Amino acid sequence: MTTVTQLDTAGPWYACVKPKYWRTLWGSYLGWIIDGYEAYALVVALPLAMRALLTPEQVKTLPYYAWPLPE
Repeated sequence: MTTVTQLDTAGPWYACVKPKYWRTLWGSYLGWIIDGYEAYALVVALPLAMRALLTPEQVKTLPYYAWPLPE
């Protein structure tokens, strides 16, 4: 015979989550948001920066300078 533990249904599902775990969740969420913003900023700023740094001849092959192929 097996014993089934009945869950307390008096509160919401997150009522038993400890503050330490909430801080961990929020910290990882904020890190994810900041990482996404950084990636977006790189996509927006990279073409402008590369055009400012490269010569007009090099701008013609801009993808090569932005994402060089491995040797």
